[in-house]
Parts: sequence; C-alpha cells; structure tokens
Amino acid sequence: PPAGWPGQVPYVLGQVELPQGPQVLAEVIDCDHDDLRIGMAVEMTIQAVPAKTGGPDKAVYKWSPA
Repeated sequence: PPAGWPGQVPYVLGQVELPQGPQVLAEVIDCDHDDLRIGMAVEMTIQAVPAKTGGPDKAVYKWSPA
C-alpha cells in the first residue's frame, strides 16, 4: 500500500461491472479474503478518510458484500 495507508493491510481491490456497463475498481471491505468470489454481489459504501493536512475529510467509495 502507499505510505500512510489508513486501511487494513493486506487489502483487496475489486473490479465491479456496473449494470450500465462500466467497470469500477475500488477496495473491498467487510469481507474475509477467503470468502471473496468472482461474480459475488457487492454494494458501494462511502467512507470518510481524514485529510493529511488538517483540511476537510475526503469521501471515498469502497465495495462491501451485498
């Protein structure tokens, strides 16, 4: 992970195909690595990540099991 990574290590990235066709890459959370499966249903989760410079938090999207 990049320096200062605030999340869990190791982490998993999932490439999800949206119903409209585009594919989106983001971190998969709230799922044991051994439970991940190709084709499993996921939902987008928005999480706040504190800014490093004391500014406003950033909103980031992640995937979690549906």
